[in-house]
Amino acid sequence: MSEHLAAIGVGPTTVDTDLHHLNVWEGRICLALRLLLLECRAQLNMLQSNYAAARQDVAANVALVMRFPALLNQLRPYVHFQAGQYAHCVGAYQLALAHFSRVRDGSSEQLLVVSAQAYSALSWLALGTADAGKGNTHLLASHA
Repeated sequence: MSEHLAAIGVGPTTVDTDLHHLNVWEGRICLALRLLLLECRAQLNMLQSNYAAARQDVAANVALVMRFPALLNQLRPYVHFQAGQYAHCVGAYQLALAHFSRVRDGSSEQLLVVSAQAYSALSWLALGTADAGKGNTHLLASHA
């Protein structure tokens, strides 16, 4: 993947405006695939409780979206979802809630929105405060 990206002019410091217009479509596909591969690797690392490696993969995805906002804008909600999952795994529930809120507000894909609602409800419950679940447990029941 890295060799192919390098062949179309995507290097470590390249941003979306640097790409030649003939390479934009191919660059978008390759970058989306790289994002997906990093997402899968982060999921595996979280499942194995290897949070340091998962954090690096999540950070790499965030960096990709920041470097290529025009090319990867449609994938931004997925990156927020992944960041929310990571934050939930490491106990940063407020941060997870913020990421899941960004997913709900920024995505038109219903399955992703419902998943973010479910994770939000779990994060609220994990907070364990007196009003944490108040008004939020319906998020779990409404889509079950």
